[in-house]
Amino acid sequence: MKKLGFALFLWLSCGLALAESAPHVLVLGRDILLTSKGTLFSVERVEQKDLEDPEAVASNFLRLKVDEGDKSKTFNVPGTLSGGTPSSPTLAFDSESDTLFVFWQKQPNRLSSELLLCSFRDGEWGPVTSIDNAAFHLRFNLRIGVTKSIQYLQSKGEPVTKPGVVVHATWWDQSAYGESARYAMISLESGKAQSIEVRELIEFAGERTSQVAPDFSSELDRDILRHPAIIESAVRDSVDVIFADVEKKKFHRVTIQPVIHEDGRIRLPIGRHRGAFAAPRTLTLSDSVYVLPGSSPENLLFFAKTGKSLEYIVHTNQGWSATKNFRLGEDLSTEAGIEALRKMIASQ
Repeated sequence: MKKLGFALFLWLSCGLALAESAPHVLVLGRDILLTSKGTLFSVERVEQKDLEDPEAVASNFLRLKVDEGDKSKTFNVPGTLSGGTPSSPTLAFDSESDTLFVFWQKQPNRLSSELLLCSFRDGEWGPVTSIDNAAFHLRFNLRIGVTKSIQYLQSKGEPVTKPGVVVHATWWDQSAYGESARYAMISLESGKAQSIEVRELIEFAGERTSQVAPDFSSELDRDILRHPAIIESAVRDSVDVIFADVEKKKFHRVTIQPVIHEDGRIRLPIGRHRGAFAAPRTLTLSDSVYVLPGSSPENLLFFAKTGKSLEYIVHTNQGWSATKNFRLGEDLSTEAGIEALRKMIASQ
C-alpha cells in the first residue's frame, strides 16, 4: 500500500489543492492517490447546484475519478448520495488486493456526524461501513495513516513480524459530555475491512478520558487542540499520533503498532508514550491544522493555509516559537511552501 511522492501526497491529502470546477459544480475538497501501477485516483466533495446528476439526491456528495493512462472514468461514492453533508474525503490503497478505500465524514444533521468507509475495486463499490456513529456526537478533522506489517506475539520468544495492512484513523469528537481525540484501527484483508477497534487516544498516554467540558481561557486558542495528526514510520510498521488533552491543555505523542495475539485476533496495542508538552498560550492558526515531524519526538511543526499564506508554529525542547507566516504566490506555490516547511523542521 503506497501513496507515492511525499510532497505530492502531503500537499494533496491536506486538501490544499482545488481542481477546476465543471459547469454547475464547485470543488470543495480533494484527495489524490497514485498507485505503483500508475493508476491515479482522486476523490472530491462537490456541490451540484442544479442536481443534474440523476443519481444524486443530495446537493453535496463525493465523486471518485480514476485515471489510467489516457482513459478517465468518474464514479459517485455510495453513501454520499442520499443526504447529509460529506467532508474530509481521504484515500488508502491495498496493493495486495488492488482495492481502493475511501474514508469520509458525514453530517446527517447539525447535532450528529459519523465516520464511514467504502471499498472500490474493478469499477465496483463494496458496502458502506460505519467506523464510529454514536448519536449526538460531532466528528471532524479526520486523518488516516497506513501500516504494512503486524507483530505476532508468541508465548515464547520474541514477536514475529509478518505482512498485514492496517489503517489507522484519528479524528476529533465533540458532544455534550466534552470533547477529545479518538482513534480507530481497521484491519484489511482481501480488500475488506475485517475488524474495527475504536478507543479514546488519551488512554494510550495512560490517562483516563475526561467527561468534563474544557474551560478554555482567552489566552488559549482551542482550534490547534482539535487537530490530531498521524505520522507514518519510514518502514510503515507503526504510526505516531500527536493529539491534545483539552482538560490539561497539553499535547501527547504516542507510537502505535498493530499486534496479533496467540488467539489470532488483531487487537489494539497499549501504545508507547513518547512525551507530552504544554499547548501554546497564544496562536492565530484557526483553519485546518497539519503537523510535520522533526528529527526528534519533541520537534514538531504545526501549519495551516490561511488565505494566500502559510502560517506555522514550531515546538522544540525549548518550547514554542512565535507564530510566523509567509505569502504564497506565482513564485511560491502551496506545495513548494509545504516542502520548505518540511525541510526546515527536518533539519532541527
